[in-house]
Amino acid sequence: MVFLLIEKELKNLLLSPKFVATFAACTVLILVSVFAGIIEYRAGSAQYTAATALVSQELTESTSWPQLGERQRIFRRPEVMQIFASGIHYDIGRFSVISSWQDVQLQQSSYSIEPIFAVFRAMDFVFIVQVVLSLLTIVFAYDLVSGEKESGTLRLMLANAVPRTQYIVAKLAGAWVGLMIPLIIPLLLGVLLLMLYAIPFTGDDWVRLAKLAGYSLVYLTGFLSLGVLFSTLTHRSAMSFLSLLVFWIAMVLVVPRGGMMFATQIYPVPSASEVESRKEGFARERRDTFFQELSAAFQARSQAHEGMSEADRAAYEEENEWDWMVEDDERQKGMESDLAEHNRQIDEQINNARAVQQSLGFALSRFSPASAYQLAAMRLGQTDLGLKQRFTDALYAYRTTFRAYIDQKNPGGMMSFGGNQSTEPLDLSDMPVFEARLPSAPEDASPVDLLVLMGYIFGSAGLALVAFNRYDVR
Repeated sequence: MVFLLIEKELKNLLLSPKFVATFAACTVLILVSVFAGIIEYRAGSAQYTAATALVSQELTESTSWPQLGERQRIFRRPEVMQIFASGIHYDIGRFSVISSWQDVQLQQSSYSIEPIFAVFRAMDFVFIVQVVLSLLTIVFAYDLVSGEKESGTLRLMLANAVPRTQYIVAKLAGAWVGLMIPLIIPLLLGVLLLMLYAIPFTGDDWVRLAKLAGYSLVYLTGFLSLGVLFSTLTHRSAMSFLSLLVFWIAMVLVVPRGGMMFATQIYPVPSASEVESRKEGFARERRDTFFQELSAAFQARSQAHEGMSEADRAAYEEENEWDWMVEDDERQKGMESDLAEHNRQIDEQINNARAVQQSLGFALSRFSPASAYQLAAMRLGQTDLGLKQRFTDALYAYRTTFRAYIDQKNPGGMMSFGGNQSTEPLDLSDMPVFEARLPSAPEDASPVDLLVLMGYIFGSAGLALVAFNRYDVR
């Protein structure tokens, strides 16, 4: 009996105009989004290759170690999963300078270069599922029960001794199969596009894409169950659709943003300008101290050879020149170390505060299935908020290694600014290389996100069964 009911529901759905419209819209939108993501990824990869090659050429042309130390720039490599889940990829910077005088700071985000694209943001696969397909899902489900009552078929069906539990299960199953077709077929066509353009997906990337498809199915199933629930709580399809639309607006558009805004009010974090002001204030004071120490050392050295003849003074300066430069270099390195440690402590404090704020914001926004789905999708795409932190941590680790390499090759430190007049390029065969591929996130997606999505499915389906058993079909 159940299979006959599922077959009947599926046939009615597949022959309906809304299925044709949904399938056509999803096919066009998903394929366009995948194609646009492929083009953007290829362009980003080409820019990354060209920029990396240019920096490499500049480094090989360096003739002094201090010059080399100020020329190093590290660019962020595009991730293939950004084709489907762009996340914050376009919002954070593309590269950072590796320098003793500057903090690691990402610069030139895609949106800062082309701000017009920030107006409408990226329309990737995750956006289409989260917003467009979830809206179409409630169009599928809003009249599954109330519409049958208005047409009179529900009373006729239940007059044939059809168990109500089997009837509602068949409604859910038939609508679910019909809804998955507009998602799965375009997604498979998108995979063919990946193969056609030879996008370098690894085995791990394919697994992540499969998990993203699974989360998308679970997310849409939750809205389908909600549609059936609202349809069993009302007796008019118009009222069911209106109620679902209000609920969809709240869950997809209001709660995700409202949760984060509420978290910023409960737990405020200093702004980027305030942080930079604190860093710059300390840096100014520390540099003033450094130059005062240099001035005091210069005066002491001048007093030491007062009264000497010109020849004796020249001999004295030549004898102590190296020691003086080593002392000055140690002072400079001490200043750089103090600045780096101070900035590291500030960054650690701010990152910890932001982590608390983000955790609070995510906890509040996760009441929405749209938030849970987006957070899981960004984590699977490796374009979540942790992307910036992972890249920054890798840059700081490389900066330490790179500066140690420069100090090893250039023990004179400051002396090389004026003492190395060689025009021959440096030998960089043993220079440390930055690892382009970042380490993956510790986990693919938070189990909490999956529990939230599954809770919406089983909670709304269970309530729909209870409500339909008490439903007045007259």
